[in-house]
Amino acid sequence: MNLDGKTTHVSLIDSIKETTTTGTETIASFFGLDTKPRSSTFRKDLDDSAPREYHYFDDKTEAEDNQMDFTVNTSFFMQSMTVLENSPLPEPEVRLAYTSTKNFLIGCLMLFLMVGPCSSIGPMTISLPAKNVFVQASWRFQGCTLLAIPLMLALYAYKGQEMSITKDFAPKVMLRSMMNSFLIFLWNLGFILGCSLTITSHADIMYSSGGVYLLIIAIVTCKVVHRLEYMGYLLYALGVYMMFSDPSATKAGMDGQSYVGDLYAFLGAGCCAAFNILNEGKMESLHPMVTLTQNFLFASLFQLLLFPIFVGPAVFFSFDPVMGAFGWLMNFEAFILLMFVVAPITGILGNFGFYSAYYYFPMEIVAGTMLIEPFFAQVVGVMMGQDEIPGIKTVVGCTVITVGFIVAGFGSKFKENQEKRHQSIKKIDDDEEECVYQRID
Repeated sequence: MNLDGKTTHVSLIDSIKETTTTGTETIASFFGLDTKPRSSTFRKDLDDSAPREYHYFDDKTEAEDNQMDFTVNTSFFMQSMTVLENSPLPEPEVRLAYTSTKNFLIGCLMLFLMVGPCSSIGPMTISLPAKNVFVQASWRFQGCTLLAIPLMLALYAYKGQEMSITKDFAPKVMLRSMMNSFLIFLWNLGFILGCSLTITSHADIMYSSGGVYLLIIAIVTCKVVHRLEYMGYLLYALGVYMMFSDPSATKAGMDGQSYVGDLYAFLGAGCCAAFNILNEGKMESLHPMVTLTQNFLFASLFQLLLFPIFVGPAVFFSFDPVMGAFGWLMNFEAFILLMFVVAPITGILGNFGFYSAYYYFPMEIVAGTMLIEPFFAQVVGVMMGQDEIPGIKTVVGCTVITVGFIVAGFGSKFKENQEKRHQSIKKIDDDEEECVYQRID
């Protein structure tokens, strides 16, 4: 209300936007307070004096009939302070790699550890001297588990005051870790099975296609899909068609392509999509070494449960050097290759680099770096004598798919930013409306 008796509604948020000073000065001047910084005990002091009413303006004007006595109760004041605290849009998160040159170089090392070892999971695993690809996968999970457990225990001994084994292995955490491990196990198993039948780059592309499932789920559930996501996955489909039409993309010693291997890897990517949906906004804050140890531990248990289905019950607890579930313990060549090459590189280093990369770089950088894995994986497959050198169609197809993933990633990021912006604006409007309609005594 103005001195001339006319009523003027001034939005609290508008008053924040119109000033060139800070939001703190605006709110404080609105209530006639000083603008000195308040300590963290300021809210407590207000709560302690809740019954008291605040008279911010009690001076009489020249016209006694227009005398004003503004009384604002404590609850209204606290609502206004809540608007001040919640109204700014979220600040962009600064990842560890951007805090110093040293951290940036360490982050780049984590990206390298992620791309190199992870892309060689398939070729290295199927190089183990076992006659069945599931036996080879089983040996890898066991070797990774046996290496990860002592490393995790050493970590707890070194950082005993900073980490709690009781908290990290609480029932709730273990249940979520069990579900995640099952999905990651099937995801990796699909890649390994795919690499045994189809060319490595094809299996890696199919293995990385979890976004296709997420797009289909978004369309079926009538969620918003950015146009760049449609464009990106159209490029993905074009690239896949070009790869599959390459007659020279075959495994060594095989005639033609094996689309069954591509299907195995693509089905595994569906588990990756399920993993992302299950853990959206619910990831436990665990050390990367603890996370990968739990994943390998449960994955080893899952593969032992499935071993009789894929191989047969006769060799379930067998130490047969080429077919037994624990045959690598009796096969010296397999033991050396598993414990000193396959498990430490594709298991420990690869997964540690994967989990650690998210501490140093944003998700967009990590996901973009993963797009070069098919090219690296193909080089490893050819060097190990498992694949024939692919033709130009595979190279161009992989490039088109990579571009498609990048375009779809931009679309997903734009959509995410718009959703966050709308949520923030809606929250500001809701807080302002609640503040305006608060009863003033």
